[in-house]
Amino acid sequence: MTASETPASRRALGTILALVYSDSALADAVLREVAVRMSDAGLRLAGLVQHNPQRLARSRCDMMLEDLSTGDLVEISEDRGPHARGCILKVDQLLRAIETVRTSLAQQPDLVILNKFGKTESEGRGLRELIAEVVETGLPLLIAVPYRNLENWRAFAGEFSREVVLGTREDSIEAFSCQLTTMVPVRRQRSAGRDQPSANSSGEEPAP
Repeated sequence: MTASETPASRRALGTILALVYSDSALADAVLREVAVRMSDAGLRLAGLVQHNPQRLARSRCDMMLEDLSTGDLVEISEDRGPHARGCILKVDQLLRAIETVRTSLAQQPDLVILNKFGKTESEGRGLRELIAEVVETGLPLLIAVPYRNLENWRAFAGEFSREVVLGTREDSIEAFSCQLTTMVPVRRQRSAGRDQPSANSSGEEPAP
């Protein structure tokens, strides 16, 4: 599938949960916290969440992506000095992060989280092709979508996206954690069951 195609143009197997927001800092924080909760619950994660570290005497924050399968951080914004009024994306660094996620999909994670369907994705670039690949694998996907890109998102994702509007931080974290738990593939639930010790795990022969 190419970046110009949509999940609806082929048989889409996965489920997309779209976090619709207007407050980008809050959306980033919710995705990070949901990722922590899902990991603590024992799920294997892949994807990217965004960190925006603030620096003194800077009007704009830096943008960094955390790879959820490795914990590595990749800086994706250029350092334009203390007086810069806007951000410029490091495309090569973003592509590097995308390739790392693409590689991690082969490890069959339980859940994929991607930081956003932003301006770059609306224009047909960035994470767009990766999103389509995730859907075709049959893996559940959580992604943030700003209101300004919502129409482009709907045209891209079609009926396979379920939208939830961002509320307060705690309410959103709780709601998304619950919904994502129900989206975990059956294969994961089954394997978790096999990992549990059986009633006869002592090695003794069953009684006749």
